[in-house]
Amino acid sequence: MTATPTTPARQKREASTESEQASLGGVSKRLKRMSVGGGMSEAADVVLVSSDGQRFPISSRLIPSTVLLSSSTSTALVFMSDTGSDALPEVALSFTAATLEYVLQFLENRPVVVRELEFPRDWETMRALSDLSIWRGIDSFQTSLSKQPLDPSLLAPAFCFALHFSYPSSVRQIALAIAKHCHADPEAVTELTKGLMEGARELKFGAEKLGRLFELTTWLLERVTHFHATRNAALSTLIAFDDSYDCEHSCRGVVWTSFAQAFTTTNKRKLRKMSEEDRTFDCKDCDVRWDAVMEKLVEGLESLPACPFPSA
Repeated sequence: MTATPTTPARQKREASTESEQASLGGVSKRLKRMSVGGGMSEAADVVLVSSDGQRFPISSRLIPSTVLLSSSTSTALVFMSDTGSDALPEVALSFTAATLEYVLQFLENRPVVVRELEFPRDWETMRALSDLSIWRGIDSFQTSLSKQPLDPSLLAPAFCFALHFSYPSSVRQIALAIAKHCHADPEAVTELTKGLMEGARELKFGAEKLGRLFELTTWLLERVTHFHATRNAALSTLIAFDDSYDCEHSCRGVVWTSFAQAFTTTNKRKLRKMSEEDRTFDCKDCDVRWDAVMEKLVEGLESLPACPFPSA
């Protein structure tokens, strides 16, 4: 059997994964040692049990009371019937050991191992940080989602994160980034909508947040429709370039890079500058003017549907 070739990128990815696992393994050992030995600021008086059976001793003061007592967070507090036993009470959680191992490190008063975001894995990370109210971890998550330019694959998770944790300024900023991405690639609206719906399921959005997602997708579709109409209006001024039209004048000297830039930018200042500097399409004999094309495009940008998410 022929071995699968290992590319440099794959080697780097595997090395990164091994390093991350080793680091998190050290975190897990420190947590257990510090909890049992009283190395944390609070002595362990409860054990968190992952969905796959691993145990994490910790102080109940570090965990929200809603997690310890409320069934709405899918937890169950199990007290040992033998009051003379040294065994600690257990809290069964719906999160995997890998997720708990990662998020609980943010409760330590020391540097943490911050891993690259990966979805769908980190939907559970987001839920755990939220349910356990680990704000240091939430801040770290937000920092990872604030890197510019943000990878297109993270646009939907970033929007759901900002909505879930109520960051109004981030909601608007990410919505505008999504709109810009969809302008460059109109087909991206479909994939982004799928990502947003996945986030809504994973984070169990209620009616209010689902309404905000609907506002976003409606706005994106309105923008796409508006841009199509704007481009059609601009193209109508170039009727002289129909294949059946025979012209020996300057309108035959088309610079297609200028054409492509004009029809893909959302920068009004750039369009106006191109209108003044680039007269490639001008032809008095055919009554075709480059500035007329620019005028239609600028008009379209000025009448774009407004972002439904206000500034904070």
